[in-house]
Amino acid sequence: MSDDFVLSTFVARPLSYGSIDKATEDYLAQWMPEALAKAAPVNIETLVDRCLGRSHGFRLYLDEGLSSVHEGSTDFVRRRVRIRPGDWELAARGHGRERNTAAHEAAHVILHSEQVRQLLLRREFSAFRTSERGIPVYCRPEWQAAAGAVSLLIPRPALAILASAEEGFWNWDVDEEARLVSDVFAVSYTSTLNRLKKIKEMGLMRVS
Repeated sequence: MSDDFVLSTFVARPLSYGSIDKATEDYLAQWMPEALAKAAPVNIETLVDRCLGRSHGFRLYLDEGLSSVHEGSTDFVRRRVRIRPGDWELAARGHGRERNTAAHEAAHVILHSEQVRQLLLRREFSAFRTSERGIPVYCRPEWQAAAGAVSLLIPRPALAILASAEEGFWNWDVDEEARLVSDVFAVSYTSTLNRLKKIKEMGLMRVS
């Protein structure tokens, strides 16, 4: 099958931010529990290059052929997570943007691989689209994977450990909170800030 098909999109089952958060946390609890047990960067190499293989049969494929538009992609047909070699090297060295790219593709596998497998088994090719236009936000695979990526990189249990170690953490200025969390978990400042705001907005953690 062509890469154009592999890179197409589809109408994902509807997921809220909270349900995505729970799905990724449940995944880590089963396959990578150490990520929930301490406030530290999630080991992206273990997550992508080992856990996804054990849990879903996907393997990492360092692909020089990815276009500049796609830093990574999930090949559901060949069961591969495709990432540019240079980006993977930066992710392994702790660069936030590239870690997010790898986690984004991991989230696609965790959240979407079974649905896509069923669509392919039933040969429901009409379910695939060339763009997400017209798809409700909560059913957009890219929105779901973006939410899943930061949930994987900043899991709530690990964040709670950090917060409990810093006196009055949740009363700090949100920018100060985000800078510390960004440094501790090796996630970009912008992604971290959005994660903290979403957690507070949706009441996903006790923040008093």
